[in-house]
Amino acid sequence: MFTEAIKGFLCLCLVFVPLERVFYLHKQKILRSGWTTDAIYYFTGNLIGKLGLAICLTIAVDYLGNFINPNLQKLVANQPIITQFIAAIFIAELCYYTAHRLLHTVPVLWQFHAVHHSVKQLDWLAAVRVHPCDQIFTKICQIVPLYCLGFSEKTFVIYFLFSAAIAFFIHSNIRLRFPLLRWLIVTPEFHHWHHSTNPQAYHTNYTAQLPLVDFIFGTFYLPLGKFPQSYGITAPVPRNYWEQILYPFPRVIKMIKQKLPNKYQKISLLRPIPIALLTAILTAIAFLLPPILTQMSLKTWIMSLSTQTVTVNQLKQQKLERIIFIDVRTPEEYAEDHIDDSILIPLIDIEAGFGINKIKNIANHIQQSEQNYPTIVLYCTSGYRSLKAYKALEASGLNSVVLAGGIKAWRKMIPTTHN
Repeated sequence: MFTEAIKGFLCLCLVFVPLERVFYLHKQKILRSGWTTDAIYYFTGNLIGKLGLAICLTIAVDYLGNFINPNLQKLVANQPIITQFIAAIFIAELCYYTAHRLLHTVPVLWQFHAVHHSVKQLDWLAAVRVHPCDQIFTKICQIVPLYCLGFSEKTFVIYFLFSAAIAFFIHSNIRLRFPLLRWLIVTPEFHHWHHSTNPQAYHTNYTAQLPLVDFIFGTFYLPLGKFPQSYGITAPVPRNYWEQILYPFPRVIKMIKQKLPNKYQKISLLRPIPIALLTAILTAIAFLLPPILTQMSLKTWIMSLSTQTVTVNQLKQQKLERIIFIDVRTPEEYAEDHIDDSILIPLIDIEAGFGINKIKNIANHIQQSEQNYPTIVLYCTSGYRSLKAYKALEASGLNSVVLAGGIKAWRKMIPTTHN
């Protein structure tokens, strides 16, 4: 992942550095003030944001998706990619506009967004100076609706690439005006005014891709033939990366304290920095400890949040009565090692549909012969494939549980009894 990030960074440098040297709007050094901080954001800040985003999206999409008509999702997913892409841009942009405007108008949210606006010399790299909490908030507002509506994975890939390219482009330090394009797509000329210190440009140009949205809501500002001369905010945002990460928390907590009755405002536990650090530590523990204890990867554990699981200990204690083990791995893996009396039905067969029918037939046969419907326990190597199988069975109306940690967890407690 880090190697790919380096390659991406170098490619962006090869594209934008020459452009900004030849068509520069403001004459400034390549390594301008704050460049190092923004480079750190590129390599680490986004990773922090993406981790939080993945967790929040997994939870939100799972629950919000239940409120969307499956027929609508299928209709959207079956549209041509170009149709999906255009629709995704409009929907995501409306959501982004709302989120971005809230970031500027809600005082608590502004404390996080102020970090992005602290850049005083705009260039392509300024696009990545986004506080992780800011990033999570805006991306969830953009992406969750698209997930719930059923846009295809390919559409998401194209949309993400387009969004990233636009983000770097609109922050770049270039003076090109794009006479026709600027009315269709956000350009540097348009977005630079959003970062301007000019009071007339305050609370304008919230969109990141479609200026039409700003025009509709009355926040469009683009004086022809002019560019802003200065950028940034008056708030004393620190220049150091970690200080910027911590910057919003004392201010947010101060706002909360001011809303409390006077007798609670001097409680020592409400001191800003300790609370911020404690929150960060507890959050990290809350999300990292469960995967470790359940012997799952973080990605698998996130998926398991909305999945019924069973541990090896629970099975040993016979917490479930009649069970059948379904091994969703490949035939080669099954031949190498498997849980005794388990039945091989590879994930690929389950996703194709006929594997689900096979499981139903097995369960129905046991019910008829034993007058007791069995519990279907799915397992793979460590849990990820069995979680995907669980989702497929759930969609077909078949109940099952997933063995937490897969056969790896099983073998740590129960040694093999077959060759």
